[in-house]
Formats: sequence, C-alpha cells, structure tokens
Amino acid sequence: MSNKHFALAVASILVVTAPGVAQDAVKRAPLTAAEQRAVDNCLEIIRGCQLADGAFNMVNDGIAPVSPVWIAPYFVNHSMLALLAASNSKMSAADVTRVGKWLEWSVVHQHVGGFWHDFTGTIAAYKSNDKVDAHDSSAALFLMVAERYQRRGGKISGYVSAAAKSALKCIQHVTDTDGLTWAKPNYKVKFLMDNVEVYGGLIAGRKLFIATGDAAEAKAADKQAAAVGKGLRTRARFTCRKWH
Repeated sequence: MSNKHFALAVASILVVTAPGVAQDAVKRAPLTAAEQRAVDNCLEIIRGCQLADGAFNMVNDGIAPVSPVWIAPYFVNHSMLALLAASNSKMSAADVTRVGKWLEWSVVHQHVGGFWHDFTGTIAAYKSNDKVDAHDSSAALFLMVAERYQRRGGKISGYVSAAAKSALKCIQHVTDTDGLTWAKPNYKVKFLMDNVEVYGGLIAGRKLFIATGDAAEAKAADKQAAAVGKGLRTRARFTCRKWH
C-alpha cells in the first residue's frame, strides 16, 4: 500500500485513538486545540472518501467515472468506528447517516461466506478482486460497526441483521477447538490481532442481537466470546506458544 493509500486507514486510527474522543467508559483529558484540529482534519479525510453508493474509497481520487477505486472493507470498518466515535463526542447525526449508507453497501456486497472481499476498478465500474486478508477479522469488524451504529441511534434493518448473522456464522466456520479463530479456512494461522478483534466483534454481536431480538444468535455470540477469551488467556500463559 502506498503512502497515498494510507489516507483512510491512518485518519481512522488517529481519530479513534485521540484523547477525549469516543471511547465508551474511558475517561480522557480534553483535546488541546491542536489535537482537535488534527482530529477534525482526519474526519474530513474519511468523509471525503465516501462514494455516492455508500462505499468508501481508500483515497479520495475524485468522482469522475474513470477515477480509480479501491474499497477495503476491513479498513473502512475501522474508519466507521472512528466516525461513530466522533459522533458520540460531537453528536454528529450526519456521520451516523454516513455509516448507515456504508452498512447498506456492505449488505449488498457481502460474500456468501459472511466476509467481505476488497473491490477495485473505477467509479464507473468496480468489482470484487477476490482478495481478503482474513475471514475472521472481516466478519468481526462488521459486527462492531453494526452494534455501534445501533447504539448511536441508527436503525438496524432486517438486511443488516441478516448480514450480521452471516458474519457470526463466518466466525464460527473458522473457529478451532481451543476457541480461537483461523485467519481463513485454507490459511490456518491464528493471529493475535485477529482474535482480539473477533472477541470484540462477538461482544458487540451479542449486544446487537439482543437489541434486534435474536436470542439464539445473542447466546451463540456470548458463548463463543467466552471461548475466545479463554483461549487468549491460555495462550498468554504459555509464552513458548508464539503468536503470529
């Protein structure tokens, strides 16, 4: 990824990790004026990357039909958490709406396996490139965004709810007997970061499914979150078992 294409991802990280912005149950010192300007600039970068159909380009290369497009749902979901974090801090209803449009796009473009490929091409014509780093984290990040969106006052449609259930099944499909997840069914590596994201996604999924009245899925997400948590703690005690 070139420096130019880090725009969306880097802006997202800066917003979510900024002191005073958006972390539930975390008390931080207020932002300084300089920090607030940096956060505001990052938020504008993210907002400027949204396309008319609700997707987010990795970099704002314009809206001409021939303008290049690279949509990486994993990174976009991180940026959606940043927008929702900012909406919590500054009560931006417009950012909640932006995330809602992204969720609608995600529903249409979800793989039958419950995860999301990257999409490349141009504004006029882009399509899946059949590439995804990991199934487990792809599905987990969607659950996080959907739950945070609902908590910020967004309406969860039946389509988004169905996509969330598919994401949960995706995580279940790559879960090993120790409760931890493989990156992909055909790439059996357990990444620490992925499993932390899966844990967070399952906790969020439980809350989301409770809110949508899907008791069976809420129970399944809760049970699996406990298994992942146990697996993470067990691995942490045995340092000879190296994480990737």
